[in-house]
Amino acid sequence: MSTVFCIQFILLAFIWDYTLRNEAFVIGMPPDVATLGARFVCSLLMHLQVEGDVRNGLKTMKFSTNHYDEFVNPFFAFLLGFMQFFGGVFCEIFCIVYISSLNNAVDVIIRLIALGAVAKVDDFYASALPKENRMKHGGKSLAIKKRRGHIVKSERPLRIRFIRAIYKFLRVVYVSCIFYFLPFISIMLPYIAESN
Repeated sequence: MSTVFCIQFILLAFIWDYTLRNEAFVIGMPPDVATLGARFVCSLLMHLQVEGDVRNGLKTMKFSTNHYDEFVNPFFAFLLGFMQFFGGVFCEIFCIVYISSLNNAVDVIIRLIALGAVAKVDDFYASALPKENRMKHGGKSLAIKKRRGHIVKSERPLRIRFIRAIYKFLRVVYVSCIFYFLPFISIMLPYIAESN
């Protein structure tokens, strides 16, 4: 997973570098309603595309903090979910910022398809693995069995309490901002850029 995460961020760094070096990159008001609609719909589609990865990253972080005694090193399991969470969020933010600079509805749609491929690098990697090399969970359910009430807070090691606090913070940000409002940034971003 760390390889996939690095590949995603290298591709996003290429896009970021291109946008910073390109003098034509300006976040501005769309010239017509069709472009504004295309920006919003494409940001919504990107949100729907990466939302499952973001949610799965949060579930992995929660599972690793609630079942820390089932891992040799629960920090690495937490880090796996952390990378999956931020991989999806950064892909979506980069997509919104990039398409906010485009002034043609067709260009917005074409760029969404290209940026959607960056968001699905993890799926490409997983599907390319031979069946015998894929991880097996041995028939075990990965459902959350231990809830917060079943574990006495003082029994948890300090590092588990620390990564649980990080998980809780990310969960609050996800539920209050990312899940509902992130696609709407594509509408607000041109106004913010124009006011500065």
